[in-house]
Amino acid sequence: MQQQKNDDATESFPSYPLTQAEAMKCYLHSKLPWNSSIGDTYVYARSFPKDELPNDHQRQKLLAKFKNNVMHLRETGQLSDDLIRYIDKVDLSLALTTVRAMTPEEAIALYRRQMRYLSMFIKQGNPFGTIENLLDTTSVFSRASGPDIQPATKFSGNYALFLQDYYFWLYYPTLNEWNIYKVQQKRKLEEVERDVFSFLNGDENGFVTNESGKIVTTCFSTVGLEIIANLLKPDRTVVPQLEPYEAAFTDDIWKNYFPYTWAEVNRHQASIDLHNWVKNFDQEE
Repeated sequence: MQQQKNDDATESFPSYPLTQAEAMKCYLHSKLPWNSSIGDTYVYARSFPKDELPNDHQRQKLLAKFKNNVMHLRETGQLSDDLIRYIDKVDLSLALTTVRAMTPEEAIALYRRQMRYLSMFIKQGNPFGTIENLLDTTSVFSRASGPDIQPATKFSGNYALFLQDYYFWLYYPTLNEWNIYKVQQKRKLEEVERDVFSFLNGDENGFVTNESGKIVTTCFSTVGLEIIANLLKPDRTVVPQLEPYEAAFTDDIWKNYFPYTWAEVNRHQASIDLHNWVKNFDQEE
């Protein structure tokens, strides 16, 4: 549903057009010499007169298309058949945490290592709020869809972000499954946060040890740390082994999954599309 504009929104510009006059104004604004961004206008053009901005359903079709492209490239010998993370389901689980039995000394050493690792990507003293927020902005089900008050930059993204969406989608292909996963992970993250600060603040005596002198604690899993690091720094997702698979991330997929960034990178073709967009208005009059 297209947004209803209030008086303040009407004064602001650019915004999603609701009429041909506003669409033309949007187009002319993009032609101004000091307007360096074409992505905004391209996203607005995809919203009028017919909403053609990506939504969950359309993006899932694009994820499936990428999967088929990978299969075709492998069948023709252009890509290796070796299983690789972010392309294939190589992990048994995408759980961010795990439960381990350790001595108190081992637990303290492990938590210190894990927190030092996370500090390479998160500057806050307590990273858990940031990590939980990541889950709310990750996956195909968290992407922007349809014209709204949201900025056009919400439709930006690249191959690295696409791979992250794709990998989560392989494991959790429906919104319900994804929401269950998020709830479970957030609950486990709360356990890790409690255990981490209990041990690092010297409160480990509150934990009961077994006959072997070990306690059961919740900590980050190896896969979990890798996923979190990649979500915080998406470009590190594309390791050299994944670069050849970008051939399956075709221009058409990029254009329809992340239209803002596609237009910014492919400015000439985006300008042609915008010209044709306005030209259609003249034909309809």
